[in-house]
Amino acid sequence: MRLQSIPSIGEIVRPPAIAVASAIAGKIPIFISIIVVAAVITIHETGHYLAATKLGIKVEEFSVGFGPPLKTITNKKGVRFALRSIPLGGFVQFPPNFDQEKVMADTLKRVETGEKVVINYFDHPDLLQNRSIKQRAIVASGGIVFNMILAFTIYFLNVSVGSGIAKPVLGEGVVVQAVVARDSPSYGVLERFDVILSINGKSGVNVDNFIKTVKATPDDEPVTLEILRKNSPKPFTSTVTPTYKSATAKAKSIDVSLSERLLAVKKVKAHNILEAITIPGNELIRVTKLTFKSYLIVFKSQFGFSSEIGGKIVGGKLSGPIGVIKQGAELGGTSLGSILGFAATISINLAVVNALPIPGLDGGMLALLAIEKTRGAKINQQLTQTIQAITAFLFFLLAIVTSIGDIRS
Repeated sequence: MRLQSIPSIGEIVRPPAIAVASAIAGKIPIFISIIVVAAVITIHETGHYLAATKLGIKVEEFSVGFGPPLKTITNKKGVRFALRSIPLGGFVQFPPNFDQEKVMADTLKRVETGEKVVINYFDHPDLLQNRSIKQRAIVASGGIVFNMILAFTIYFLNVSVGSGIAKPVLGEGVVVQAVVARDSPSYGVLERFDVILSINGKSGVNVDNFIKTVKATPDDEPVTLEILRKNSPKPFTSTVTPTYKSATAKAKSIDVSLSERLLAVKKVKAHNILEAITIPGNELIRVTKLTFKSYLIVFKSQFGFSSEIGGKIVGGKLSGPIGVIKQGAELGGTSLGSILGFAATISINLAVVNALPIPGLDGGMLALLAIEKTRGAKINQQLTQTIQAITAFLFFLLAIVTSIGDIRS
């Protein structure tokens, strides 16, 4: 049985935390980005490992990376610590509570004889599968908890002894983020980096109220935009008629990608012990919410549900481990504070992904334990292990497919 982690199988519309990082970032070498991701994963797996060992649960292997092992060390308790060739994931492996070789032989025999395979489970108390629901839940959630602790610690150090946490200073209006597509109703009117100062004569524009105004516009009626173009001294006025992006779209859109108008980035530092705790805590909650919202957009879009961000119906773009490394290199900056900020973002990212109630992830195991608690009886162990093995394989395939997309892009 494994508790495993794969760095970010989804990265989509960049949340504000990433947008701020983009504004202040330089470049860092790819190898540093790899080290950061590997370190965050190691801390995640350490959470599982320490939770298990503190409860006296037997661990078979602690592995950083996937693929063939480069170096393996076995401690006095018989735990293998392995560094593998692909440092973009990791797992803590627990011993099975049945004879795997016998079950495999009986399964092959069943093909010939048709006899039912009977699995005799071990009842040894040191095996994870034989522990209480509470203890199994502690082990399953250990990685998530450690990732959150890591992110909080980085924020705490930043506001206490570092340069501070980056906070955006936003101006009035919204900014066109990307090149406007030729089939967009805004094509020929809006350009990338245009600032929309007002809509229908109403100032105080932000992304949320802009979207609401566009949605509320009657069919075939235009919206009037006050636009400030880059390097232009004065704004001008023009109109765009919102349309439905597709036959199944539920809301009108002007089909552009917008963001808040970022004027500057200031650093927030703590001036007393109370602020040193509350500022990192609030930042942890803020980034966690934004990350969860971003993943929700991805999953909705992948399963055919559209999500409107910044006035545009946007689909999610899945990114694999290579995409995460590339993002780190692009957004990381060369300073220690920027690298640690990237580590905090990845740590929260990993925690949120693993908290999702999907089989093969920590949240999937917690969901199964909740079902077990509700039923008052254990779920068929062979079935759960089969489901987890299949989903783990699917995640591996997804990582390969998305990584190919990352390389091509």
